Formats: sequence, structure tokens, C-alpha cells
Amino acid sequence: PALDGTKWGYAAVVTATTAMALLRRGEPVGLEILGGASSVRSLPPRRGQGHLARILGALADVRPAGRAEIGASLAHLAPRLATRSLVVLISDLMEEPETWKPQMRGLVSRRVDLRVVHLHDSREWDLQVGGVARLFSPEGGPSIAVDPDGLRADFRAVVAAYLAEVREALGTQRAHHILAPTDQPMDQVLVRLFRAKT
Repeated sequence: PALDGTKWGYAAVVTATTAMALLRRGEPVGLEILGGASSVRSLPPRRGQGHLARILGALADVRPAGRAEIGASLAHLAPRLATRSLVVLISDLMEEPETWKPQMRGLVSRRVDLRVVHLHDSREWDLQVGGVARLFSPEGGPSIAVDPDGLRADFRAVVAAYLAEVREALGTQRAHHILAPTDQPMDQVLVRLFRAKT
């Protein structure tokens, strides 16, 4: 699929760049693909340029689709992690925090350094659409007609409450929350990702 201007494209490039940076440091890097359609779901941690090629190939193979099931994926991942691993979760977090927050305890018990890159489109969060619009989710469900100007203040309050809930959920699990607006330069997100304090 086209990458430019999409959350998926942004996620793929952040993932590839993070993997490349860690591999250049000599760190073993693994990849777990949550959701989407892909022939590769998991690559165990390895080192080297050959492994980077496998990671890039796996990312190129993914097609966005369905839900990530973050909670179930974290529960499956936690027992396979070495103590004090670094885990970078790149997601739009469009699943209720109550479905993934409890599963983070398995990471905390292994003293994992969890950094969550929270992708979002600033236009979506500010309801920046022109005139009356029909909104729909690419993940399914009915579409609804809205007047953005009349709803913008209420919508901002909903977004603020959602962000507060996400931050509380991540904060109680000692995870780093890194907002990643897809309309801003990626280098700023990467700097915050790598400078997050453990």
C-alpha cells in the first residue's frame, strides 16, 4: 500500500529505523507484527545485516487490516523476553486501555523497558474536515454524518479524556509514552524514543 501520509507508513519507517539503529549498536533485534495481513508474524532477536534484511522484508509484506489485539499480543510476548529487554510498541492504540493494560504486568515483572510510540493523525484528533462529512472506520462499523464545526469542542474533550486514560494506563506500568503525530518530522519522534529515561 501507499506509505506516504499514512499511519501505517509512518509506523513501518519508525520500525525499520529503530531496528537499524539498534542493530548498528550490536544489539539483537526481534520483530512482532500485531494485526494486519502478513506471511511473517514473528522474527526472534538476532544480530547482523542479514537479519535487518529479514526485518525489512517482513515489514514490506504487511498489509494493514483488522485489530492488533494488543493485550493478547503482549501476553504472548512477555514470557519470551529476556529480563531488562527493550520493547518498542508502535501503535495508534485504538483499542480500549482496559484490554491491554493488565497484560503489561508481565513486561513489568521482567523489568522490561517499554516505550510506546503512539501514532496519531493531528487532523483526526482535531476533527479537521471541511463542512458536513460522513465518517467511517476502516476497521468496520457503520458510518455517521457529522457537522465538524458543531462537534469540535466536544470531540477535543473526548480526545483529552482518552489521552489521560492512555497516559494513566502506561504510567502505572512504568512505560514511556511518546506521542507521534504523523504530520510532524519523524526525527523528533526518534529522538524522544531513544532519549526516554529508563
